[in-house]
Amino acid sequence: EGVNPSNAFDADAYLAAKATAMGDGWTAEKVAEAIKGNGMTVLEHYLTYAGKGEGEVAEGVTFPVPDDQKVPASNPGETFTLTAGRDVFTGTDGNDIFNANLLMNPSSGTVNTASFNVTDELDGGKGNDTLNVELTGSFTDANLGSVKNIENVNFTIDNTATADLSTWTGLEHLNVNQLGTAAVQGWTVSGAKTVSVKGGSTVTVTDSAATGDDTLVTVSAEGATGLVTVSSDALTTLNLTGVGSGATVTAAAGERALTVNMNNVTGTVADATATTLNVNATGAASTGVTLTADAATAVNINADEALTLTAVNAAAATGLTIKGDSLVTISALTANELTTISAAESTGGVIITPMLGTNVAFTGSSAADAITLGGSTKATDMGAGNDKVTLSAAIAAAGSLKMGEGDDTVTVDVLQTTTKAGAIDGGAGDNDKLIFTDTTYVADLAHGAVFTGFEVLEVSASAADKVFDTSLIAGIKSYGVGASSANVTLSNILNNATTTVTGNVADQKSLTVALAVDTQNDTHT
Repeated sequence: EGVNPSNAFDADAYLAAKATAMGDGWTAEKVAEAIKGNGMTVLEHYLTYAGKGEGEVAEGVTFPVPDDQKVPASNPGETFTLTAGRDVFTGTDGNDIFNANLLMNPSSGTVNTASFNVTDELDGGKGNDTLNVELTGSFTDANLGSVKNIENVNFTIDNTATADLSTWTGLEHLNVNQLGTAAVQGWTVSGAKTVSVKGGSTVTVTDSAATGDDTLVTVSAEGATGLVTVSSDALTTLNLTGVGSGATVTAAAGERALTVNMNNVTGTVADATATTLNVNATGAASTGVTLTADAATAVNINADEALTLTAVNAAAATGLTIKGDSLVTISALTANELTTISAAESTGGVIITPMLGTNVAFTGSSAADAITLGGSTKATDMGAGNDKVTLSAAIAAAGSLKMGEGDDTVTVDVLQTTTKAGAIDGGAGDNDKLIFTDTTYVADLAHGAVFTGFEVLEVSASAADKVFDTSLIAGIKSYGVGASSANVTLSNILNNATTTVTGNVADQKSLTVALAVDTQNDTHT
């Protein structure tokens, strides 16, 4: 909040004023770094230099923290302890605590008697109050007492729960910890801002406020073995940790961004109405995840941990952005409106299995990426890293492919028809490889000139005998022959070149290497 060290001094405001006084490109961030470098706090700098000359703030200027940003002062209240009987408690103006712990059963000597029951009446009064409840056995509305003006409620339970807390006025934050064998959890609130459920099998959280009045913005689920279902028109943050069957969000249509923070998650995460979907993969890798966001026009993924997506379904999305330091793998992609995929800020790499749409412009990461292109009409820039691209259709005349730095591989599965020189560029690596079959190899110099910046040429023949004229593609320094069921001839091999057999050549079929005819004393390995 900019408080340093109290509500009487706003460090952020001082830094901004100091930067203005300095001028000449100074910013608040640069001033903060300089003060820190001199071993001072911002407050110490203000007390030492304010009003002391050019480049300093004026003498007598103060920087109080705005009222809406002040840190609340400590406001201790009382602690109330519930009994097995009827309890009627009213809190103070301070931050009161109501403890409803399990009590010893005098008959059995076991601690299994609830002190929170339907006859209790609790009023937190003013302040920021907390109710702590311990329960054993199934919990339903029949167990609910009367609660109001208590902002924070913490349940520790060991079984199923189906509880409607929508009549608990003043409730803002609900936390549930279900111990023992995972059991069904169903919680309904009205007016609350956050709900957190730890444990449980299927978990259902509902904001039951009238249409347009939902306030539930954050839901957290940890360790749920079944589907997590959230109903709130106001939901903007969904935290999933160790969730095994995904999550579904139900909300009214309207402009709304949803951020999903996932840690070790499996299953489908779906929100049919969010207009922006932000996914942060943190903690531990998430695998087998399907993202479904039918209304989202933008999908943004930040992978601090590896994220393996079985599918991304975003029919309305025009942009997919991927960043972070970990690998993102997408096995299926349904996004017919997609025009851009950018991994420019990723250092972890991207693998996209399905063929990209013809109107998609792809920008790769600084790590190893792998994609498949069809009849692309856009510029594809793979960036740095040892990238792999498969051409499953002919790139359009307006399309292009640049592989960038690294030792890259381009596999040509379909004959390329463009004659735009350099349209497919191997980039700056020293061992960039082109892979052709007998049916996709270039037929003349014009089509050969399409491929530039490659140093390795690998070919194979599957049906008919084939002569590959290696002189049609400039810059090749070494050659390879893949699995072939027909005779293969490499003609016009350059001086000091190497040919490597990378696959099996069928029995009774031959590999012939013919050196180029020139004035050099040719050698070949």
